[in-house]
Amino acid sequence: MQTRNGDLSQQNGAESNSSSNHWQSQIAAVTRKLGSLPVQELKLRLPDWRNSLSTSENRLCDLLLAIQCSNSAADIHPKLTQARQEYEKFKFLCQTAQRVLTQNLTHYDLVSIAKISTTVSQPNTHDSAAGRSPALPVALRDRGSFDHFMQMWCIMTKHNVENMPKMGYKLLDLFQLYIQVEELGGLEKVDTEGLWHLVASKMGHVPNSQDATPISHIVKILSGAFVSVLAPFEEFYKERMRRTAAHWNICGPNVTPGTGIVPTEVHCNIANFGVVFGEVNIGLNDWMPEWSPYAKILRLTGMDLDQMQQQGWTDDLIRLITKFKPTIDAWREVLIKFLLEIWQHSQSMTGQHSLQHPCRPTIQFPTSQVPCEVASTIKGAFSIDEMQRAKLVVERLTQDILQTRQYQTCEVPEVQRLQMNYAVVDAHSLAIQFERIASLDYIVFDDQERTKTHLDQIALLKEQHQILQSGQQYYIMSLEEVVTAQQNFRTALGGIKNACVQKVKERQQQVTINFPQPDEFLIRSLLIKKS
Repeated sequence: MQTRNGDLSQQNGAESNSSSNHWQSQIAAVTRKLGSLPVQELKLRLPDWRNSLSTSENRLCDLLLAIQCSNSAADIHPKLTQARQEYEKFKFLCQTAQRVLTQNLTHYDLVSIAKISTTVSQPNTHDSAAGRSPALPVALRDRGSFDHFMQMWCIMTKHNVENMPKMGYKLLDLFQLYIQVEELGGLEKVDTEGLWHLVASKMGHVPNSQDATPISHIVKILSGAFVSVLAPFEEFYKERMRRTAAHWNICGPNVTPGTGIVPTEVHCNIANFGVVFGEVNIGLNDWMPEWSPYAKILRLTGMDLDQMQQQGWTDDLIRLITKFKPTIDAWREVLIKFLLEIWQHSQSMTGQHSLQHPCRPTIQFPTSQVPCEVASTIKGAFSIDEMQRAKLVVERLTQDILQTRQYQTCEVPEVQRLQMNYAVVDAHSLAIQFERIASLDYIVFDDQERTKTHLDQIALLKEQHQILQSGQQYYIMSLEEVVTAQQNFRTALGGIKNACVQKVKERQQQVTINFPQPDEFLIRSLLIKKS
């Protein structure tokens, strides 16, 4: 009898283990399925699952109350079982999808931060076996970015539309030429293997009649255009990106080609952090659930072994964290440096530290936008009514200028044109910044004529900058006028800053505006939910 009971218990245990293994395999399969979905599709499905979870939870609560209040509990039990299964299903889907989505978004964010190092670190070599160019810079694959940098290069080198290569009477599509040559392995490979005919064919320049331009002449135009324009342009772009990476100090001399990863220095191993982040956060899923995954990792960087053990973590989790601790600490250093740049830029208010020569590339805020911290500090110095009245005055002055403006051509000597182009770029940057806070100039100095003079200079500079951006070489301002406007805007921005600071001090009893300290700003930034 005992033997029979023992056999039955073993059979029940085996069935229980089999059922548990089957359930675990189903969980793993669903997790893999969710992990394979595109991020956008997962974002679309997650709200529906959350709504279904809320509905099933409400239904479950109603049935539980009904069991307590009803005498016919036997009729409700099947419905309760079904409702509980639905609730568990949607709860599992929501939790798993949110975890997968967080891991994917974190990986994309960190890769985008590290993209500059991966782009710059790629040498000018090509994969001849694949026929592709791994060194093709990421930004130059986009026509908009290509055109932007090309216009910048044209202004600096005084290239205008008349000097650009043409195919017949039409301008040559330099972006398409650049892409086709780079996809075939680069200039050296195309020249060595005589692939210019293939480039011409892909660009649609193959003659289809006897009267058309000979293919040899087309090849000569294409190769000449690449050597004379695109080759120096590419060097200009790469040099600009190298200086940008040096400014950020996230790419060392020992970076592995094509990866941006330093094998011996974990400090630059940012690109791998997405994997580390995912593994560590799975273990920390139940720890401080009200904190975001970013904040958990930051909290982790300040903990030693004793503090980890006090949290009740398993030895496996502590070993995993200890293994990746150097990478996590390095990521924190880079991220704090990144956010310190933002914080310092906000405190400078006018961005004077980032207003540098256009040939000296730095990563900086778009000058057409005022950071929200700066805007909140400035507006905190004045009432909403004052700001609104000043805004209406500035809008009226701007409208008058647009209706009455007349531009006259101004002669600029050839020797001054390069300096003039640089000065226009610098002054335009300052003018855009001033335009964003022109109403404050009117409030602070209470001088409508002064504000109107600055708005006139803004209109002139914007028009002159647009002319140069289009590749044309004529001027509606002299060098002296541009330099004077540049100095006026710097003085005005500094005056507005000082006046606002003084105003805030005077109203310190009513308005308290403090910029967060770096660590506080860091935590607050990381706790913001993604839109």
